[in-house]
Amino acid sequence: TAADRETLEALVAELDLPGHDERSLIELDQRIHRALHACAHNPFLGSALEECYFLSLRIWLLALERVRELGDAVREHRALLEAVLARDGDEAEAVMRRHVTSFEQAVRAAL
Repeated sequence: TAADRETLEALVAELDLPGHDERSLIELDQRIHRALHACAHNPFLGSALEECYFLSLRIWLLALERVRELGDAVREHRALLEAVLARDGDEAEAVMRRHVTSFEQAVRAAL
């Protein structure tokens, strides 16, 4: 929707702002995930994704100092947001698969 697009565009712009500390990056990551879940307009999917996000966030926080730079991981979302904004489902899927696989590999290596 137009409102969804406005939210995603604001998040893309926020990724460019300097001075993010660890806490603000985690909050931005959470807002990006929630916005993307909301864009589906599917309460069941949103609930399932929210549960997965919180589980992955717990793992992320446990291994944070041993995995890649948090800022780099959050900025990876730019490509996903841009693909959704461009209504390019194939690209969004490819970006999301890379992001999830990268996260999984980083956490497995840290554990």
